Amino acid sequence: MPRRVEKFIGSLALWLLIFLSGCVALNEKSVEDKKVDESPAQDAATLEDESGGEKKLLKDLELKQARLWSRIDELESLVLKQQQRMKILEQALLIDHGSKEKRKEKTEAPKPAEKAVQAPRDSSIRASTRLPPTKASPQQIYAQKLESAKALFKEASWNKAFLAFSELDREADSSLSQGEPMYWLGRCWFQLNEFQSAKNLFLRFLELSPKHELAPSAQLFYAKTEMAMGRRAEGLSKFRELIKNYPSEKNAELAKQILKNINEEEL
Repeated sequence: MPRRVEKFIGSLALWLLIFLSGCVALNEKSVEDKKVDESPAQDAATLEDESGGEKKLLKDLELKQARLWSRIDELESLVLKQQQRMKILEQALLIDHGSKEKRKEKTEAPKPAEKAVQAPRDSSIRASTRLPPTKASPQQIYAQKLESAKALFKEASWNKAFLAFSELDREADSSLSQGEPMYWLGRCWFQLNEFQSAKNLFLRFLELSPKHELAPSAQLFYAKTEMAMGRRAEGLSKFRELIKNYPSEKNAELAKQILKNINEEEL
């Protein structure tokens, strides 16, 4: 009897062992199948996240590239204006040097010997009745040069216009020009973003010719140069001064509109 019991217990243990091994195998298989089933979903989610990240990165790169090109355009514009300023200064120096040399030659040149006037041999010879060609008056010459310089300014040829107005400012009599070339020189510097130089010229022009027809425009650009240099309080004061001094002028209306826009931006 004990031997039979031992045999039975051994068989039962063997069957239990086989059964447990089968259960473990089935469990491992189900876990593997579950992993296999979950793997595609996880991969899809991972790919979707990676795709979204790449799109965002691409957009960021495109934005940075657009900003970079914009900055390059700004730098090219600044370089071009700087080249124009350098060319203006070089040509102005050459003109100034040339005019000094000419004045020096005139002062040092010897006077030509006077020719002896001989009486005509035949008293019947009459003097010529032809009149000498009429010369343009200084006013006409100045007006022609001024219009030529203004035409260059309208064409946005700032360097050529600057040189033309510089010549007028240097050579024309102040009683004739009334300082107008200074106003246009200030406008040239303003276009080239040389605001301090422009401001100085507008101030000189206003001090020299406060009653000139361009005085309201000069005061308007004076105020604009103050604003451009970050001197906001001074600029606003100049706009108000323009409106007070020239209430019926077109430039006063422009000043009012500028002040209105500034007040709307602050609200």
